Amino acid sequence: MGKSVFNAVKNVNELISKELNNLSIFDQELIDEKMINLEVQ
Repeated sequence: MGKSVFNAVKNVNELISKELNNLSIFDQELIDEKMINLEVQ
């Protein structure tokens, strides 16, 4: 696995999953907002 793929998987496992865990899949606006906020960090 390439280093960039490793970093992407790490970000999903460590950052994104913490923000999106336990959210309703039907609340797309909230999911989008959280993803945008993560992108800014």
